[in-house]
Amino acid sequence: MKTAIAYIRKSTDKGQTHSFDRQLNLISDFAKSEGITISQTFVEQASGKSSIRPELLEALEICRKTNTPLIVSSISRLSRDVSFGSGLLSDPNLKIIVSDLGVEADPFLLNILLCVAQKEREMISKRTKDGMAAAKAKGVKLGNPNWSQSLSKARQAKTTICHKRDRKYLQLIKLIQSAGTQSYRGIARKMNDMDIKSPKGRSISPVFVRNVLMRSVDVGTCRT
Repeated sequence: MKTAIAYIRKSTDKGQTHSFDRQLNLISDFAKSEGITISQTFVEQASGKSSIRPELLEALEICRKTNTPLIVSSISRLSRDVSFGSGLLSDPNLKIIVSDLGVEADPFLLNILLCVAQKEREMISKRTKDGMAAAKAKGVKLGNPNWSQSLSKARQAKTTICHKRDRKYLQLIKLIQSAGTQSYRGIARKMNDMDIKSPKGRSISPVFVRNVLMRSVDVGTCRT
């Protein structure tokens, strides 16, 4: 019997209470109808815009090494970013199956749906910003009214976020190292080949790789 790896994702808890269960049921029903056994399931709560998703990256690495297909319930669960998503679809070492489109879905159609998924994300973001602007125009105070008292906590939170973000990059770096690439330059090149961006949206540099690895053993200043 054929095997595959399942990946399910949702962005937030709000309004997506049953999202994981729904995706898992869709994938399970599809796999059963196609005679496919799901060998592993990777679950993640992360933005579809982000290309730094540890669970997805680990699933993709296993798929490449074992020549096993990755199944998602819909293209938007894989990505809402055209550049990252199309890069995965065109990877000759990956087979990605979208259960609501079937095993032999047309790559052209998949790329069109990626564009639609990205547009939906952009529209949601715009509606959120427009709503905040409208609220502000009506006199609604946005943000933290006790900013001065919260400054210390904000700085601590920034450090925590920094280290959480580093862990996402670090997992990918470790996977690349385990595949045989050890130099900062080589690791940066492979991350750029995967269209991974720095937190500021820039290409990955050898210095960035070095800083992430150094911070993994030294909890000093967080720099990007």
